[in-house]
Parts: sequence; structure tokens; C-alpha cells
Amino acid sequence: MSKVDNRLLYASEIYSEELRFKVMEIMAIIEAAVGLAVVSLLGYFAINPPTPEDRVPYWLVMLMAITMFCVTLLVYNMRKMFISLSDEGIFIRFGYFKRFFPGLDVESAEINGRNRDFYGGDGVRMTRDKKGRILVCIIPQTPTVSINLVNSKYRKLVISTKYPHEVLLIASKHAGKNYGSF
Repeated sequence: MSKVDNRLLYASEIYSEELRFKVMEIMAIIEAAVGLAVVSLLGYFAINPPTPEDRVPYWLVMLMAITMFCVTLLVYNMRKMFISLSDEGIFIRFGYFKRFFPGLDVESAEINGRNRDFYGGDGVRMTRDKKGRILVCIIPQTPTVSINLVNSKYRKLVISTKYPHEVLLIASKHAGKNYGSF
């Protein structure tokens, strides 16, 4: 395994895809602009130090700048989702969320016809239904694929992909292989 382009590559990778979450990109730009304004305020305070009569203490502005920097990093890392299908299984990365599902755990796959509001909208979340937990990774305006799992803490994985038929074909073809191949 080697790390290239900020994602894991498997030697036996069959399919990989990178999906962009445009809302998060816009939010990262807005957060960076607000953070820049706070840093500018810090610069102003460095030139004109606050007096005891001022209502906004210097440490509060520094705390705001640090918080804005952390939030900007968080939002910036949530702008892309990586999907990789390999002989070992399915690897998903969305921001700080990383999950690997071995090929042995995949039971079947289908193109999901449900509305994304059924799962709570876009983004990464864990939902429940009567049968168990469902892990959902949805990007706006992309079709979704449902992958049914066994021997996993999630009974279903719902992911967005630009090419659902290709993911469906690969996942269905290799579902449940117990000889090390996905």
C-alpha cells in the first residue's frame, strides 16, 4: 500500500472514484474569508493594543482566530469523498471519516431508488431502520448504490457514485468471496 494524492491505493484496486462536495468547498472559502477578517483584527490590535476600557479583550480575538482556523481545516477536509473497490474490499474516505469493509462482508448490491431525504439528506451519517444500522455517505446530485453487508456492525452501506452501474457490477460480481478477493 502506498499513499498517493492523499488517498490509499491498493495493489489490487479495481475501481476508484473521487467525488467533490461543492457545498463544503464554498463553506471552506467563506470560513477562510471570515478567518482572514479575524486575523486582520488581530493585526489591528497588534498596532493599537486594547486598553482596559475596550469591550473586546485581545485574548478573545485570538481564541476566535484559532477556532476559525480549526473550523476551516475541518470543513476543507470534508470537501471530497474517495471510494475504492479492490480485491480486499471497499474503502471509503470522507474528510476524517475512514472505513474499510472486507469483501467477505458484502452480500449483495443494488442501485438505490430511495430519496436521499429518507436517509437524512447529504453527508455522512449513521441511520437506523427496523432491521439495523445503515451507514450513509451521500454527495448531492449523484446517484446512490446500496451495498448489503453481513458480519458487520452496519447492515447496509449507501454511497454516492458517478457511475452506479459500474460499482454495482463490481460489487455484485465479487460479493461474498471468501478466498481473499472482493
